Amino acid sequence: MICMLFAFCVSWYFHDTFWWGPDDGLFAYIAQRILEGDVVHRDIQALHPGLLFLINSALLGITDGDVVSLRYPLVMLTLIQTWLAYQLTLSKGLVSAICASLCMIAFSFVQFINPTPNWYLITITLALGAFLTISDMQSNRALVLAGAIVGIAFLLRQLTGVFLAMAITTILFLVYSNPASSDRQHAGSSILVILAVCYSVFIFQTAQIAGLLLFGIFPLALLGIAAFKCNLGWSSVSRIITRLVAGALLTALPLIIYHLSTGSLGGFIEETFIRPFTFFDVPMVEQASYLALIYYPIEDILAGNLSSIFTLIFWFTLLIINLVLSIVVLRNLTLAPSKPVVLGILVIFHSLVALIYEIPIYLFYSTGLIFVALLTFNLNSIIRRLLVAVTTATSIFALAFHASQPLDRTYKNIALSKRVAWNTHILPTTTIKTNRQTSEFYEQILMSVESCALPSDTLYAFPYNPELYFLTRRRSAFKFINSIFGITQSTDLSNYIEAVKASDQPGLILHNTTDIHNTPNSDSLFAALAHLYVKRGQVDNLTVYQRKGHKMSDRCQISFLEFGEK
Repeated sequence: MICMLFAFCVSWYFHDTFWWGPDDGLFAYIAQRILEGDVVHRDIQALHPGLLFLINSALLGITDGDVVSLRYPLVMLTLIQTWLAYQLTLSKGLVSAICASLCMIAFSFVQFINPTPNWYLITITLALGAFLTISDMQSNRALVLAGAIVGIAFLLRQLTGVFLAMAITTILFLVYSNPASSDRQHAGSSILVILAVCYSVFIFQTAQIAGLLLFGIFPLALLGIAAFKCNLGWSSVSRIITRLVAGALLTALPLIIYHLSTGSLGGFIEETFIRPFTFFDVPMVEQASYLALIYYPIEDILAGNLSSIFTLIFWFTLLIINLVLSIVVLRNLTLAPSKPVVLGILVIFHSLVALIYEIPIYLFYSTGLIFVALLTFNLNSIIRRLLVAVTTATSIFALAFHASQPLDRTYKNIALSKRVAWNTHILPTTTIKTNRQTSEFYEQILMSVESCALPSDTLYAFPYNPELYFLTRRRSAFKFINSIFGITQSTDLSNYIEAVKASDQPGLILHNTTDIHNTPNSDSLFAALAHLYVKRGQVDNLTVYQRKGHKMSDRCQISFLEFGEK
């Protein structure tokens, strides 16, 4: 009860703080558009399957457009995952259970406060682990329910859903295998080998060397060991897979019906299964590296700042803890498959989310789960005390130095765990607490849009500023929201240029010239429109262009505003 109360207090204290425009704006704008009658994947481009967008639109509608409402489920999810972590580790002692609860609180949404599906998936992974641990995995009902849970995960974030599907396939094939049987059949092993080959192609093409060594190779090792141990025939394999698929389809059926009835099924398929895989080719993903989290503290220590030793220990722990879990799981698995391995296998596959983008927040998405999985194992008293101490210290450090901290601290300042002032001002048109510079920036933008554009005007905020559509209550001129995913080929570019020529051009173009999402395609689209617009001013790094001959041209006034380094 005390752990749950603490979880609620921490969650509620932070829930209306922090603002990251690209992500908060994305979820809020799509929810806003759905409430106005638009259909996701048909009228709005979205790279997630759609379940979360419908949830967000319902919350936004119930609360009359209050964007903070999108965070209420995150508070509830933190309570659920705190309870699950406590229950999963209670058999190992009260201290371990309290430690696991604290860890799930510290590495919850308070580290990145917006309704990304990644926070939902932490709870789903824990729930799936708890369900498989207490259920009879030989029963048809358990297989269908497990498939349904994985199906929900896929509908929230498809890539993580695939990772969990691989994990549960590995677990079930091991559970159903009989090591004592001399009847060696190869159907299950063949499936696992195919999964391993597909996974290898994917991971070696997308992961950087640091992420590959820290996270990427261990699922491959799990698949290899499972393939060696599995002796299932086609009848058992088909029974497992058909029931898992049936459960997943059961959860997907309402969404499929929605897309069929709204004519958005084609867009759903294209944006769910094709476009997301272009994400790994963008410069921002290729440039980030977890090695920087070690390099910057070492550099600071060598410069004489010995306090950075604590930061170095913190990041080093986060980077190697998955290695520790993987060694424990693989050792357990090579001796004999058993139920305690279940959560460990799920977490190792779930932790592949850390490979998507090598920045701290993607590391945080898996850290809490890794510590909890380790705490569920049978450990000798000395190792358990050490694990509890490390988990507790890491959790406290994360809460003290990283919770609700703005992402624009720069990668170096994040790596050095430097806190900045926050929650001193209110974000315009919302009740979200943020810092002065962020509040003043959006105040100036809102005033600029009001003085330079009609309420009926569309905007083009590029390459990626969806929060400007939401805060100004104006629609995007295009279906896409992020230029990286919206304009991926020359066909997209020509189609959008023709679409603009055939209809009213956006009243304003807002260009963030320093954004890492700028691409040659987004620059080409702007170049095709530039002769129709006149530059009106600049707000920090955002340049404002108004359509020539606009009705508001006489009253359009934008003062130059520059904040410098945040």
